Amino acid sequence: MTYHRSFENRLRDDPGAPLLTWYDLDSGARVELSATTFGNWVDKTGHLLVEEVDLETGDLVALPLLTERPGHWMTLVLVAACWHLGATVTHHHDDRARLLIGGPGVEADPSGTPTWAVSLHPLGVGLPDPAPGVLDWADEARAQPDLHIPADVPADAEAWADPPVGFAELSADPAASGRRLVVAGEPWPTVRAGLVTPVLTGGSVVLVEGAAGAGDLAGIAAEEHAEA
Repeated sequence: MTYHRSFENRLRDDPGAPLLTWYDLDSGARVELSATTFGNWVDKTGHLLVEEVDLETGDLVALPLLTERPGHWMTLVLVAACWHLGATVTHHHDDRARLLIGGPGVEADPSGTPTWAVSLHPLGVGLPDPAPGVLDWADEARAQPDLHIPADVPADAEAWADPPVGFAELSADPAASGRRLVVAGEPWPTVRAGLVTPVLTGGSVVLVEGAAGAGDLAGIAAEEHAEA
């Protein structure tokens, strides 16, 4: 079953169960998102991507945010929204990108590429003062409708640029089911384990950022009934 069909099924069949539980050990934050809540953020972001950038299948989105905070729930929402429209995501700056998305301190791209800033606030609050020429993603997305538009993405479209991963390959990812504990690391493995795996398997993920010792992880796994 394809990634996009699995996402649609999850929203229909198990909307209220946790999809992603996010921990930031450095700040002590914990945020749990059901499939419905995660999907609403994806839908709102999708509408914003169309309205502001006219994003289409095959377009490239540069998300250096993936290098800064690959395991933040906001980062995964943005990846999922890009994929919903069939866009390709890269964690590098790229001159071919239709859009650049960075953290709270990102500045407008000098080449003129539209630039969005992400606050990384645990509760999705926007930025008080984004840099000139930079759109505050959270505030702008929140104003968009959460009307869900089913994805229509060709199987041969590319999902990830480095390493290259097509949507067909993405959908065939051999993933473990259940509720899994994942420690954020490199961008692609984190996105695969934190987003692709729970969507494809109907499971959920407890995604941990920050300095974590073995005792911290064991405690979280026990508290969340998650398998490491």
